[in-house]
Amino acid sequence: MNTRINDYRRARWRLILLLIVCFARFESLAAQEPGLRWGFFTEVYDETIYMKRDRQNTITMAQMFEGIRVYAPKKIKWDSYIKFRYGNDANRDFWNNRIETMVGTRVRFFTKIYLAWYSEYVMGEYIKRSDVNAPYGASYEDVRHGLIFWHGWDADPWLTDVATPFSAWSEVYADATFLKKDRKNIIYYGNGKLGLRVFRFHQFHLTPYLVTYLNYDANADFWNNHYDYGAGLRIVPWGDVDLQICLEYLQGGYFNRSGDYENPYAASYDDFRVGFFLWHAWEN
Repeated sequence: MNTRINDYRRARWRLILLLIVCFARFESLAAQEPGLRWGFFTEVYDETIYMKRDRQNTITMAQMFEGIRVYAPKKIKWDSYIKFRYGNDANRDFWNNRIETMVGTRVRFFTKIYLAWYSEYVMGEYIKRSDVNAPYGASYEDVRHGLIFWHGWDADPWLTDVATPFSAWSEVYADATFLKKDRKNIIYYGNGKLGLRVFRFHQFHLTPYLVTYLNYDANADFWNNHYDYGAGLRIVPWGDVDLQICLEYLQGGYFNRSGDYENPYAASYDDFRVGFFLWHAWEN
């Protein structure tokens, strides 16, 4: 087992070095191509969520992109990147404790809304933090494809100097992801939020909102087939980075579907969540 893990780690670093060489080669070719707009980009994202329903668990997922962005005609952006992802939780559930290295490509089609298709090759490794061994082995590989949609609307942008409470805010997010490793499953996820800013001081915002979540998949696994709805409070400390804290009280239920695994939980439930979300990007 140790030999396999060491082979996996060596393969991951070889892949990283190969991608660096490819990026350098792309830079030299792009410099020779007249009219081609391109640049490097970096994205970082972190979400840490406390969920009372999940045995009062706190789950963290952090990831970083590094890659090349090509600005194609008709406002299309084409990214080629390497991505690192780290997962951790307080309850030490094996499925939440892993590191992943990914090589991928992503195409964004519009500027006013975020609609993008992506494809990734994944090399992952479980972090052993308990006496329970991962039933799928210490390391794994996967191929993932997906479509992502996001659109936000804010009647009072963060960086204005006008204090205008009682202005509306909303956002909608949805994605569809194919995971080869997960029995060739397709997982659908979406959420919508609609709120009213009730307090603002400079870039500090307080926004209560209504929210709904939908989860659905092709394999009818009960943990991917449920809905939630409720109310929350969104706190934005400042607007220089995309940082927000969300508190939510939710009610939800499982869809009545028969999959490979029996649902041991009640058909309906309630939950309290506290989330910390950070996103930031650079490009040149």
